[in-house]
Amino acid sequence: MRILKVVSVFSILFTLILPGAAQEMIRVETPAVGETFTVEFKSSSVYAVDPFPYRRTDTPEADIINRGCFSSFNSGSYAEVSAHSFFETISSRCILRFRVTALGKKTNVMTFVRARKFIQIDVTNEWQKVKLGKGTYTHAGSLDVAVRIDMDRSSKGCHTAENRGIYHNLKGMHTYSIREKGKLIKVLDGDTAWYRILTKSCTMWLRAHDGQTGALTLLKLSSKAIKPPKF
Repeated sequence: MRILKVVSVFSILFTLILPGAAQEMIRVETPAVGETFTVEFKSSSVYAVDPFPYRRTDTPEADIINRGCFSSFNSGSYAEVSAHSFFETISSRCILRFRVTALGKKTNVMTFVRARKFIQIDVTNEWQKVKLGKGTYTHAGSLDVAVRIDMDRSSKGCHTAENRGIYHNLKGMHTYSIREKGKLIKVLDGDTAWYRILTKSCTMWLRAHDGQTGALTLLKLSSKAIKPPKF
């Protein structure tokens, strides 16, 4: 049976990037390596750093100097932020200071996206029905499970979703396909495999891949499609 744990839901407020303003997306042109920059974040919020289908070195990397008002979701360096890293602010008026450790190979803009929903799905070896509403999603933190999706039983919205992973630009909720008892099964596997732009809601049937049971953690970044930047 599906278990969804929604930790927090935020209203959508797109504003100019100004200190103290309510923000959903913050884009910062980073300075040179070794220099610092400061960003103010909303309190009690989860942020994804460059959650688009980048390789890690495509975008800038930085260390967080002051660590008093955030908690990291990352399995590696606690205070490092780079593409596909995540953190949560744990106090009001959280102002973080960053020191640039590397510039990006494709862009020197670092993007912070404030999540609207934190969703955790308990994945087992049994098929279960999961529904994702229209919008943009990303997998949060290090990859913990891979899942199989029965596309024959899934809705049309799953087939038309954009799968814009690092190595793919395909249609449908998958990274690669296999056959299971004559059925077409899509396998989601990879730290950017869950980045999705859904044009409509998607109801899918999924289960663990090769016995990899556990929690699958998703962040819903927006109820609308966020198109990844083009270079």
